Amino acid sequence: MLTLGTGLGGGVITRGEPFRGAIGGGGELGHVVIVHDGIPCQGGCRGRGHLEAYVTGLAATIAAQEAFGPAADAHRLVRLADEGDETARAILANIGGYLGSGMGSFANIFEPELIIIGGGFGVASWEYVIPHAEEVMRREALRPMRDVVKVVRAELGTAAGSIGAGFVGFEALDTA
Repeated sequence: MLTLGTGLGGGVITRGEPFRGAIGGGGELGHVVIVHDGIPCQGGCRGRGHLEAYVTGLAATIAAQEAFGPAADAHRLVRLADEGDETARAILANIGGYLGSGMGSFANIFEPELIIIGGGFGVASWEYVIPHAEEVMRREALRPMRDVVKVVRAELGTAAGSIGAGFVGFEALDTA
């Protein structure tokens, strides 16, 4: 699952359980490096070239402002793409390419059945971002992963975060 919003949330479910890593901090999918010495990551992260810096609503806002001026944001970028603006569509396709690079790596590492895309930006930009992401993912992923994995839109909408938090709570009760 990749949630594209202001940031990039992610998680891996394997054999019915969330992947946590050795001490519980694993699964930071947004912090996979896709561009060596790339742009700085957002927030408190000191890394560079992380997937999160290239595929989120914040990344889209920065690109929109560079192309359309300081009043532009990710919402306007998607609206312009909906209206047929080729610059907006090219920006979103570029974001999709970066997302596809990350997805291809995840397909190679985890061999998932599904990659679920959600989040406000992920859903709003779906028709412009995901076709390019899938194209790059299928180019970068090895066989059989690229032939097996399906990319789908999240179905839980705005309730997904609350549902996920509930599962984390139940999991904590089970281990106590």
